[in-house]
Amino acid sequence: MGQTLQLKVWVWKGIALKSETSAGGTLLATETTTDIQENAAVLQDKFSLPAGVTIQ
Repeated sequence: MGQTLQLKVWVWKGIALKSETSAGGTLLATETTTDIQENAAVLQDKFSLPAGVTIQ
């Protein structure tokens, strides 16, 4: 492709809050966090593997 991408990432406590990707001075993509909840309760099943999936 011949272009150099530039990536800026704003990080807080190891979490990317915002990122911007540019090439040739043109902004290609922006991602922004909209909500963070510290110490939020997360159900254990959110961390469980689906049936039939194994990790080697």
